[in-house]
Amino acid sequence: LDGPVSAQGELIYLHQDRRADSGLDFWGGYAQVSYFPTGERRPYGRRSGVFGRVVPRRGFDPVAGEWGALQLAARLSYVDLNDHDIRGGRQLDVTLGVNWHLIPNVRLMGNYVHGHVYGQGDIELLQARLQIEF
Repeated sequence: LDGPVSAQGELIYLHQDRRADSGLDFWGGYAQVSYFPTGERRPYGRRSGVFGRVVPRRGFDPVAGEWGALQLAARLSYVDLNDHDIRGGRQLDVTLGVNWHLIPNVRLMGNYVHGHVYGQGDIELLQARLQIEF
């Protein structure tokens, strides 16, 4: 998608051969979507396969009434690390996030994660970080 909405997903599969039997199979994946209510987009290089830096339409300048770019995101992820005699566990996570891009190389990120570890219970996380990219 090209515009203020971005969607992506990934499936992960691992087969590990073992001498004792036919091997182990583990898998997982995620799907996520994000939206810029301020109109920006996530630039993507189709040839390189790399996401570029988000450039706010208006950089952070409170005196001028400009606040940068706001990005809202949601993600669903799952991993199953159980097979045969290996019990690594299974987990399902739902993440809600907010990214505030102040200027092209500075952003504040916040996430709320609700996870369910099967057979263990639920987990709740609040995450925050400041990223300065050179």
